[in-house]
Amino acid sequence: MFATAPIAGRFLGKVDPRIPMGLGFVGFAAGTWIVTGLTKDWDFGELLVPQILRGCSLMLCMIPINNIALGTLPPARMKNASGLYNLTRNLGGAVGLALINTVLNDRWDLHLARLHERFTWTNTAVLERLEMTRRQFEGMGGNADAMALKAMMNTVRIQGLVMSFSDVFLVLTGLFLLMACAVPFIRRPRAAMGGGGGALTLRLSLPRSQESRLSVWSLPRCDARTNVVHLRSPAAGPICYGRIGVPLRRLGDRRWTF
Repeated sequence: MFATAPIAGRFLGKVDPRIPMGLGFVGFAAGTWIVTGLTKDWDFGELLVPQILRGCSLMLCMIPINNIALGTLPPARMKNASGLYNLTRNLGGAVGLALINTVLNDRWDLHLARLHERFTWTNTAVLERLEMTRRQFEGMGGNADAMALKAMMNTVRIQGLVMSFSDVFLVLTGLFLLMACAVPFIRRPRAAMGGGGGALTLRLSLPRSQESRLSVWSLPRCDARTNVVHLRSPAAGPICYGRIGVPLRRLGDRRWTF
């Protein structure tokens, strides 16, 4: 995630933020789908690739989501909006973890019940495995029969837990695929003009003879009712563009409007 942050930031400034968001959702779904084949024998090698895929994809999702949620608000509303956004994000994370834990426990109980139906005293394969385990414990002293039965019970619980984790990853895969399908329905964010004394930034497009003097201007205030922008100094070029490329119409020596 740390390595992907600057890449995602540069990518976001050049394309529609819905594109990296959709790619992030699909990538995260691919990472969780890989883990649906989880077994108790998986080690670092099997878990590394899906973990990298999920981490990179999550960063591709987070930055566009922040931009869409907060990037269109005027500076005067940013403080309260940021607090509300952080509250809902933390609350949603807590609720999501609780739901995942609930699904994990429910599926674990379901898989244990199904495994207990198969691990009976009439199952020949189970009896052979139990006898083999008992022989391994005979040389260790103690009650070999009880130790073998305990080992068999632990094996059943581990297998049930692994299958429940696979189910959770399968649910996450479906959830992120649904979110990826919903991305096209998100309206493309449009930068909002600031109000209440907030500073904005406009880029002045100069004639070709003065292209070397292309500069960025800071706007100390904007009248939200009339969309009139007051520049600090006289404009140096014939055309002035907003942050989303909206041309401004010159009203006077120091004022521009959308």
